[in-house]
Amino acid sequence: MAIDKLGRLWGGHLNSGVSVFNGKDWKNYDVVDGPLGERIFDIKICPKDGDVWIATSAGITRYKIDADEWEHLTREDGLLEDQTSTLAFKFDGTLIVGTQCHGLAIFSRDNSNGSYRHARDIVAPDRFGPNNCSPVPLTPRGVGLPSNQINDIIVTKNSEVETIWVATSAGLAKVNSDFKTIEYWRGKNYFDKVKGLYGGVPKDVKQAPKEVIDQLLPEDYLTCLAEDEQGAIWIGTRQNGFTIADSKTNHQAFGNPKAMGLPDDFVTKILILGEGDYLTGFYGGGIIKPTKPFKLIDRKPLKTRFNKDKSFSVAQNNFANLPSKMKPPTEEELRATFYKLKGMVLDVKSPKVLALNDDWRTKGDWIDRYGCYSTVLCAMAGGGLNSYDGYYSDMVQFASGIGRNFKAKKDSLRHWIHWLESNDKRVLQFSDQGGRRQSSWDDHKEVYPITLDGPHIYITCKMPAGQHLVSFYFFNKDGHDGKNKLRDFILTAKVLKLSNAFFEQLQDEAVHVEPLFLQAPKGEHTRVKDFWGGVYKRFYVDVKNDEYAVFKIDSHYSFCTIVSGVFVDPVGKLPSRSEPSEQLPVHELTQWAKVINNPVEYWWWGYHAIDWSLYRRDKNPVWFYKNSRAHILPIIRAFVRMKDGLPYAPEDKNNEYRVDIRYDLTQLVNAVQLFEVGDYIFYGDKKYRTHGWEERTKLGRKRHLEYKWDWDVFYKNFVKPKTSRHTYIKSSESNKKSSESIK
Repeated sequence: MAIDKLGRLWGGHLNSGVSVFNGKDWKNYDVVDGPLGERIFDIKICPKDGDVWIATSAGITRYKIDADEWEHLTREDGLLEDQTSTLAFKFDGTLIVGTQCHGLAIFSRDNSNGSYRHARDIVAPDRFGPNNCSPVPLTPRGVGLPSNQINDIIVTKNSEVETIWVATSAGLAKVNSDFKTIEYWRGKNYFDKVKGLYGGVPKDVKQAPKEVIDQLLPEDYLTCLAEDEQGAIWIGTRQNGFTIADSKTNHQAFGNPKAMGLPDDFVTKILILGEGDYLTGFYGGGIIKPTKPFKLIDRKPLKTRFNKDKSFSVAQNNFANLPSKMKPPTEEELRATFYKLKGMVLDVKSPKVLALNDDWRTKGDWIDRYGCYSTVLCAMAGGGLNSYDGYYSDMVQFASGIGRNFKAKKDSLRHWIHWLESNDKRVLQFSDQGGRRQSSWDDHKEVYPITLDGPHIYITCKMPAGQHLVSFYFFNKDGHDGKNKLRDFILTAKVLKLSNAFFEQLQDEAVHVEPLFLQAPKGEHTRVKDFWGGVYKRFYVDVKNDEYAVFKIDSHYSFCTIVSGVFVDPVGKLPSRSEPSEQLPVHELTQWAKVINNPVEYWWWGYHAIDWSLYRRDKNPVWFYKNSRAHILPIIRAFVRMKDGLPYAPEDKNNEYRVDIRYDLTQLVNAVQLFEVGDYIFYGDKKYRTHGWEERTKLGRKRHLEYKWDWDVFYKNFVKPKTSRHTYIKSSESNKKSSESIK
């Protein structure tokens, strides 16, 4: 949350954009009319002009408060990834962006017009140590960023020298104001991670002496930062409460959760109230104001040129107007959009792999949205068996397993069924039997120390040559309980050349793909974090006949790596598309005035623009999937202004052609990841019935009401015989759930 200079409260949502409160009314702004991504990770106010900046799952959105306008920053503007986690501003307005797994991005401000330009990136290596043996540094202190997983950033205000502090998953970094000097401190558990590497402690690497370890942080994983009136830095951790560091005296005090009566070890936010008071937020533990104020030292607050920011509060009498929603484009703006699209879709060399925007909206309703080629519902069929689905599932094969770094004599991927039946919409639909069932693969990490670098989950996919979308569904169903809340993974995709014989051995778990994966050139990666609400992580993958897509779900020093589903879709429409004219939208832009003025009656011209946009996707899918949301939004924004629902196709079109039209519209909606697609298309608080698609997307392959689980048959056929995959099933007598587990 944040409060802007007009006193309005901004609150970010899990998958519904932002809501704004002016002291009297609330108003919600979703992805079509507000922020670019549905998942909001941070909101900050620029100290120079009061503009509201929003870190989302699809880029950064800026609300210009004086102009009452919205604009976006994405990879096209210089970000290394669209998934941002935190924002901070220097005193001069310089924007510092913390990404989820690509380090820091710096944007400089032009004070003459208030525009921002990408200036530089600060990125740590993906691997450290001899032979790139470690995902984190091997030393307790050093220079540079210790990790690219950025959790929080603050810029000091209560000190004479402006300093940037960065909380990462592998320690604390201190950056000077010109970004030229960076040094880091690790946690006391740093050497446990060194011992947890595959092969043990590297040669010539020794543990730091006790006097150095005593000065380290309680742990490596840092969650949040705050600065108090005295200039001391408060640092939240994942398993050890918080600590306070005074840079002037080099003194550190530890806020022990048990001693202070705090409800949990996992601190997510610290808010300094002044005069020794503060609030502490916990993951799953609420917000607490400790009864015992905690001070590091007795020193008066400092007055500096950096801490003269105005304080704002929600208005009580004179209620500020709520922000305007992002406006539909004018005919001239649409014309400019089409020319820009045409000019930017060039025949350039395509990457093998590209990480795409997240999908936090679909949740468990994957049928007819994901897995058109093939779907694996992990462990859903029971007894170590997976449920396979998809129109071309026989053309796609999978090999799943764990990495080499496990301490048992022999270990393998685990298959779990947690809930046989569920009405929770975050649980994946079970296409074979109907209803929903919660199941997953895991790497058995729960039996190993959290500081072990592994075992990890590896998934190798053999697909037809060509371009595909590969999506993974993650749902941390018990993410508020015990160690399950510590889950925070890194998902990496690479394309490797493998032999058919080696792939067959992978399917039998007779070999490990990990050595080849680590030796391969750098791939694309994304972070799976705070996924209690369920999220699809998506990749564009281009493979040749002798190539395989290999994915690593890195435990990232977390608890029990899990995944619930893998989905493969072809890029573009399966039947061949007749190519529209390159000039189609520009020639017909004269009709857009009718669409804008009366979109219900003249929507047909809008459809032509959508069809042309899909053709652009098929011509250069890499560019489309990398930039589609920001560039296609104006077209969709003009198209979804209808008040009475999306209209039928023109009467002179036959039914088959109408279905094709609806398919194209849904394809575009899916590509840009804006809506839930089912019986309806949802946009904010509006609901549009998708005429002609009810039968395709309603029950379809489901038999939810008729489905009854025959536990006796299941136990006899799958549970009683031991399987080679160490299958564990969580269930109970008959149809009821239970916390007991059986092997």
